[in-house]
Amino acid sequence: FRVTPLGRRGTPDEVGAVVACAEARRGEASKARRHIEKLRRAAEESDSESARYMVLTGEAKIHEALGELEKAIELRRTTSRLADGFHSRALALVQKVELAKLLDKAGRREEAVRLAEEALPAAVRMGMAHTVRDCRKILETAG
Repeated sequence: FRVTPLGRRGTPDEVGAVVACAEARRGEASKARRHIEKLRRAAEESDSESARYMVLTGEAKIHEALGELEKAIELRRTTSRLADGFHSRALALVQKVELAKLLDKAGRREEAVRLAEEALPAAVRMGMAHTVRDCRKILETAG
């Protein structure tokens, strides 16, 4: 996103990913898949890891919205690996916790709890309130 006098505006690819996610949430799976496929082709043409990351993140959200949790988990594992390569601890933590939330949703509690336990101390140190909240939510139900 870039900041303009009128507020935040996304790049066309970012906007396309948001549109695709909204379509998936409305149950418009074919429209969402068409949008993400266009974004995937554009990312491949650009040969940019950050564009690939953005597309895969959007695709994971789409699969989650459509209830295709195993595919969403697979994609989140990939985005977690990519985020590690960007050398941004905050980005890597967010991806790890998003993966944990999906695993929890899919009933794979042991792995979800392990990831949340790993992420929580760093999220607290970094002041990442939403990430801390998500970790604690997973851990609260761990008993």
